[in-house]
Amino acid sequence: MPPPETDERGSFITREEASNIALAAAKEAVRASNEQLFGLLGVNIADFKAMQEFRDTLEWAAKGKKLSAVTAARMWTTIVGIASASIAIGLWEWFRTAILHKP
Repeated sequence: MPPPETDERGSFITREEASNIALAAAKEAVRASNEQLFGLLGVNIADFKAMQEFRDTLEWAAKGKKLSAVTAARMWTTIVGIASASIAIGLWEWFRTAILHKP
């Protein structure tokens, strides 16, 4: 590592030292924000079992959301199918009685 530059006020840190300090500060900020966020959710990020349970809960919620969307689509398809069949039967009965059975 090259020696730090100096002037009349003292020595300066090198670009590499500044980069290392910034990297360490960024890592600490990310760790602190992760602990705070997961703490609000009630999850201890230091405990692997707690994190695994949290991950499983998220997977279960995503599967439930997907299943709910599929069920809703099938429900609407069934409702539209029943309504269409009812209209078709009604029209057929009208046609059969009004047109085919004229006196």
